Amino acid sequence: MALIWLYSKPIFYALLPFAVYSTFHFLTYLRTNLLPTILPPPPSSVASPGGQKPQSALSEFIAKFVKNNYDYSMHLVANLELFLWARIFCGAIIFRNSWILLTIYTIFLRTRYSQSPFVRDALKGIEVRGNALTADNNIPDGVKSAWNTMKSSVKSFGEFTDLGRYLGGGGAGGAGGASGGVAKKAQ
Repeated sequence: MALIWLYSKPIFYALLPFAVYSTFHFLTYLRTNLLPTILPPPPSSVASPGGQKPQSALSEFIAKFVKNNYDYSMHLVANLELFLWARIFCGAIIFRNSWILLTIYTIFLRTRYSQSPFVRDALKGIEVRGNALTADNNIPDGVKSAWNTMKSSVKSFGEFTDLGRYLGGGGAGGAGGASGGVAKKAQ
């Protein structure tokens, strides 16, 4: 995806998911490679009974930060990726973006859906919020109908693009796709 962003018209919002991933990659690299080189443990220190080397306070702080914030950050990235799909879709509708970019990003997001429980949860969250909004009696029937049509379209897309179904496997966790709407977990 980075190469696609490199050669397509810039959408600066696309940098946000990369920024989150880069932050965690940098912190992990800092903790595992740089800190032991810059601040090596004293030579007299003995490994703990589990075989782990003693870590500096900064290294332990980074490890705790990454562990405590990883899930939240991955949920944030999943929602950013879905919002980015909506941004690309709206841009394609008004001809600010290429339809080819929309197609490529849809394929990317469908792949992410099949591999990431965070993306599946984000899509399920959108479905739940959409269902709650359209359950209100003040919402016009046209909006409810459009929501249901979009849900069924996204589920059909997800089922159609589920490679596990064609390869004889169980699939990637249910129907749904990268069309920015809904997902349904199988199981």
